[in-house]
Amino acid sequence: REFWTYSSPLFVQALASTVFLVAERWLLQTFEGSVQQGFFALSQKVGIACFLFVSAMTPLVMRELSIAYGNKDLKEMGRLLDRFAPLLFTVAGYFSCFTAVEAPAVVAIFGGAQYAAAIVPVQIMALYPVHQGYGQLAGAVFYSMGRTRTMRNIAVTEYCIGFCMSWLLLAPASHFGFGLGATGLAIKTVLLQFVSVNFMLWVGSRMIPMHFWRNVAHQAGALAFLVGAAWLCRTGTMAMGLGDATAIVRFFVSGVLYSCLVGGGVLLFPPLAGLTRADLTGLATRALGRLRRNR
Repeated sequence: REFWTYSSPLFVQALASTVFLVAERWLLQTFEGSVQQGFFALSQKVGIACFLFVSAMTPLVMRELSIAYGNKDLKEMGRLLDRFAPLLFTVAGYFSCFTAVEAPAVVAIFGGAQYAAAIVPVQIMALYPVHQGYGQLAGAVFYSMGRTRTMRNIAVTEYCIGFCMSWLLLAPASHFGFGLGATGLAIKTVLLQFVSVNFMLWVGSRMIPMHFWRNVAHQAGALAFLVGAAWLCRTGTMAMGLGDATAIVRFFVSGVLYSCLVGGGVLLFPPLAGLTRADLTGLATRALGRLRRNR
């Protein structure tokens, strides 16, 4: 009975997810055809690639959340979310924002000239991983506390709203839609995730003591800094005459400059990555200690 109570809502959620995802792709295929399907597939793969660097870290935090709830330490659960959610958000944003700004070069490298029309969907879907880490951590709160029914209800509601949005953005004017193709499906995916993840965070903040509005403010500030840094590096490398927006050499030089700028920004203002000055000092001390031992 315990297994059924916990797992049956997750089965319903997984089934609903499969049905609605297939339905959305069917709408895209029916209304726009295989070309737009290919454009969205490329943008989705780019988003998945950006999330690979964060996905390996989330299970560790999820484990700690489960242990804290097992000890009935809700305060520790809130501390873990406030500590690691902004860090994972910044790490995902580091890759996503640069990819979004440099989408012409990314499409040229991985798709070629025939995918030039996929630049806008790639730019939008590159931002998808930014809130995916937050979503997994917020979901971990529900999983660890056994609130799978609440998780299911939120998810199924999200899928229903998402399907309506998909119809509105994908269908032609004759079917009461805007006919935006892959761009429309990308807009729906990113926008709905932003709303649903922050709603889950808000619900989670009702169950454990975490700073919801501080996390929302961090999202806005970190994204503004990362997008601004990526845009400055892109504009600067083009002004230096290293090539146009699709030049590979300019793309890599821009990436190096972007990494230096973001690293410098975090060192000067650690809260950008959800860190403190003491955290940076501790990391530097441990790194120096390992270097000395290796010698």
